[in-house]
Amino acid sequence: MYGGIRPHRLAPSSEELTAITDALSAFNTGDVGPSDRRPLAILIRDGNGKVTGGLFGFTAWGWLFVQMLYLPETLRGAGIAGRTLHRQRRRRKPAAATAPGSTPSARRPCAPIPARLSGFR
Repeated sequence: MYGGIRPHRLAPSSEELTAITDALSAFNTGDVGPSDRRPLAILIRDGNGKVTGGLFGFTAWGWLFVQMLYLPETLRGAGIAGRTLHRQRRRRKPAAATAPGSTPSARRPCAPIPARLSGFR
């Protein structure tokens, strides 16, 4: 029996996070096969080379997983986020290794507006 489930209000240690991610990765690999997970970053730089925004996440099972997307206010409303997502969507491998019934909408029913505008559902 488990020692109980208690809320943990402090930030978890890297070892605690690793225990969770390793267990989930092992489950997913057994369920749908190897992920071929690869980190991804698209950086926006100003004229001096300073990073002012961008996207980071990873690809796995032929899908793009966006963890963070930030555009400086001066670039918002110009369709940059949507075009960036669309470009990455075209570059990804086909989702042949994806489990049946596993769709972006199943994982993200409330996809952010840029994702919906780019055809992600």
